[in-house]
Amino acid sequence: MVQDPVNSLFLATIPMGFATLIEGWIFLLCPYWGDWAKYVAWGAWMLDAVVAFSITAFLSFTLLSSERTGTSLARITAAQLLPIAATLVAAGTGAEVAEILPGAQRQLGTVLCCYVMWGAGMPLALTVIVVYYQRLVVHKLPAREIIVSSFLPLGPLGFGGYG
Repeated sequence: MVQDPVNSLFLATIPMGFATLIEGWIFLLCPYWGDWAKYVAWGAWMLDAVVAFSITAFLSFTLLSSERTGTSLARITAAQLLPIAATLVAAGTGAEVAEILPGAQRQLGTVLCCYVMWGAGMPLALTVIVVYYQRLVVHKLPAREIIVSSFLPLGPLGFGGYG
């Protein structure tokens, strides 16, 4: 699946979905279950952050440098934003985790890690969005089957702003 230039992009939805579960854990369970639930959320976020950052780093550069897929402008879709959005979602979730952590050092370390992930993901997302919009101008709208993917730039822009 990693070698497939289309299906591999959807690997990034795994850490994004896991981040949703972490947010639910934070808002629904941590207020009632105490400090141990906060540490579980922190550990789950660390795992999520490592997976998201790894997917962003690996897929973004592997797919762009692959000889098999090519990098023609006509092949660019908004789905190329999915691996990058995983890091932005993890950064936003980390800010929520830092808010509930006991201890200023843990909070500071978590927030700094979030800034690094945001700083790595947002410029890359903006670059891909610019290339995608250029593709829309030059090659018109995507095929009817994937026209819904035109809304995918809202994800990195919205969650990047939230982060």
